[in-house]
Amino acid sequence: HEAGRLDAADGSVDDALAALETDTIRVAPTMKPQEVSNTVWAYVALRRMPDDKTWAALESAARRVAQEMNPQNVANVMWAYSKLERMPDDTTWAALETAAG
Repeated sequence: HEAGRLDAADGSVDDALAALETDTIRVAPTMKPQEVSNTVWAYVALRRMPDDKTWAALESAARRVAQEMNPQNVANVMWAYSKLERMPDDTTWAALETAAG
């Protein structure tokens, strides 16, 4: 992946990622299942760990839309947890487990 080679001595990559984090926190409360899935997948693809506030917003969004997730959405979110070496909190785990059937 080209994303794995992102680097800029002038800080532009860090600035872009900081903007991504801010926007993610802003839109997470209205994300749809596919958007949650795509966003956590993108963090893995970028090989970046979301900061704590961003992760909390994404986890809250995942809980909120879990019942609307299709199997691919659930799989993508669980894959992202695994790749980012994170565990869902108990409530999120229960919501995703229920959604998975």
